[in-house]
Amino acid sequence: MRQLIKIWLILFPTLLVSQLAVTLFAFHYIDLRFELFGQLILIPAFQSILLHRVTRRDYGISLKSTLTVLLRRRPLAVILLILDCALLVPSWLLSYTRPGTQWALSVSAYYTGIKGLVAGVGLFVLACRDNWRRSDRLWLSLLAFGLGGYGLNYFVKWIEALTNPWFQGWTLFFHLTTLYGILFAASLLLMLKVQTVWQRRSAAAALLLDCSMALALLAAMVVILSYFNKPYLEVPWSILVSTCGVLFMSSILLAELELTRVSTKTWQETAK
Repeated sequence: MRQLIKIWLILFPTLLVSQLAVTLFAFHYIDLRFELFGQLILIPAFQSILLHRVTRRDYGISLKSTLTVLLRRRPLAVILLILDCALLVPSWLLSYTRPGTQWALSVSAYYTGIKGLVAGVGLFVLACRDNWRRSDRLWLSLLAFGLGGYGLNYFVKWIEALTNPWFQGWTLFFHLTTLYGILFAASLLLMLKVQTVWQRRSAAAALLLDCSMALALLAAMVVILSYFNKPYLEVPWSILVSTCGVLFMSSILLAELELTRVSTKTWQETAK
């Protein structure tokens, strides 16, 4: 994911600046159509994915083998995935059979919020309990508080309540994209830093965190493209973003379970 983001940070600004330069200096106007906005978002993303696929980093372990080990050795991982399936499958089915049904989205939102709180507490316990470097413990604690705050925001909209005075007079699109864009970028950078910390302990945990970042990027892309025209998500995009949120938190929780498994194994070997 680090390599993909580096590629995107080269391709996206290049396309954005070149597009603005051509339309402004050659045609003397700025194109604000949704079609062009979608191209600015999607084209660099697809190019980055393709280049990342060619030059991707090898963790020395596959996602399939990682999940297989966790499901065999951690009953909590099995329960977590069963709960995810029990929620996501009806959500997708009901979204088409009963378009007016919104309870599935509400349940998935609260479910994601609960998992965010659990993930925050679990990561903070791991940061305090295990033998980490002081700087590593700081990064893990920051991510733990971020996950907890993210989960809490599903129940109490504290982020918008604290920041609304700063965006008075802004249109809803620029308000939401600026606020959550900054938070998203900061969170992504923090997760990349934590990934380097986890990589020293467990390649599997780093891989799971990589999956969570990929899901977050997919959800962010869908949201920003949809919000350009409407301040809400329609089916199936609302279900897709909700699914990404659920699986995002599941990936992080599975990564924490993997770190716990590795730590327990290390303690047992040390005791012998």
